[in-house]
Amino acid sequence: MNCQRLITHRGSGTLALIACVLLLSGCRLIHKSNSSQEMAVELEQAPPITAQTLGDRHMLVMRAPNPGWSLRLDRDQRGKDEWIVFITIRRPDPAFMYPQRIVDKRLLTEVEISDPIRVMARLLDHNENGTNDDYAPLTLVDSLEP
Repeated sequence: MNCQRLITHRGSGTLALIACVLLLSGCRLIHKSNSSQEMAVELEQAPPITAQTLGDRHMLVMRAPNPGWSLRLDRDQRGKDEWIVFITIRRPDPAFMYPQRIVDKRLLTEVEISDPIRVMARLLDHNENGTNDDYAPLTLVDSLEP
């Protein structure tokens, strides 16, 4: 349908504009903001993540409900009293079917266990691009066991 024709139709310009925007955006009604506060709320929907060790380095472990979830280390940087680890958690691609089974995803960092870490994370859709400032503090769980 021609969006320009809908917009110029008398009396339905605003409604037509909204319809065209929804069509062009894939009918996504919720606009995602890059604010840290809103990302913190989004992170509550992510699978639980705990910190473990492997050898002499910190390792993050995410317990996902299916193998479609992914975990990536974006960068780490030295803070005042700790290392700050930035990670991206990605939701599964809805175009694929995944077996519903618990999967542990492991991410080994370069930070030695003698140095404390703080994890900053973002939760993105499988094909979503983030920005460098859309991270929020991630609360790690003590254990992945129920």
